[in-house]
Amino acid sequence: MEQIKMFCKKANLPSALEAQVNDFLSENETKISVKDIQFTTATTVKENSDQLVWSAMVRYEVL
Repeated sequence: MEQIKMFCKKANLPSALEAQVNDFLSENETKISVKDIQFTTATTVKENSDQLVWSAMVRYEVL
């Protein structure tokens, strides 16, 4: 059965999100078959600073 896993991280660089996704993939490498990984970023504006919000969706099938 196909499933999805969502990830979200507020950071200036995508490395924190990459680490989260890679950890999930490593922990489940013998249990899942990855179909697709998509990512996006958005900018949030707070008073004096902008902040990037990185998100990713892993689409996978349970083995």
